[in-house]
Amino acid sequence: MKSRPELIPIKGEVIITLDDVLKSIEISTKIKPNTLSSKNRERGLSEARGLYFLLARKYTYSTLFEISEKVNRSHATCCQHLKITPYLLNVDKEYRNKYLKSDNYIAKLKYKDEGSNAYTLKQIDFQIEELLNKKRSIISSKESGD
Repeated sequence: MKSRPELIPIKGEVIITLDDVLKSIEISTKIKPNTLSSKNRERGLSEARGLYFLLARKYTYSTLFEISEKVNRSHATCCQHLKITPYLLNVDKEYRNKYLKSDNYIAKLKYKDEGSNAYTLKQIDFQIEELLNKKRSIISSKESGD
């Protein structure tokens, strides 16, 4: 198999690796990465693998083969989890909380080079923008109502 060229990050960008994603899953689910690679099909392990597949696809430049190979699964298993996991996130509140915890961990990694407050500042900027949009819509609805 041909290896892909090494990715060169853009200034300020942090490349997220599959190991970073596994670490985030370990933090949120308390399941070790070597346990995810086992042949065990318990629900908790299967759901943790689903989170891993979803987050790895979202944050890394890895192929399905590379993502699934990391936990000793086939790419078809990865595809199946990518299809099912978003539905589970809508239904299972505890599962969604684990996803959000892992997602936040990875998001903080992405902005670690910009300083410890960079992630918080980006969240605040986003919230300010949302509030300004709400303010504009209220003002325009009042003007159209007058």
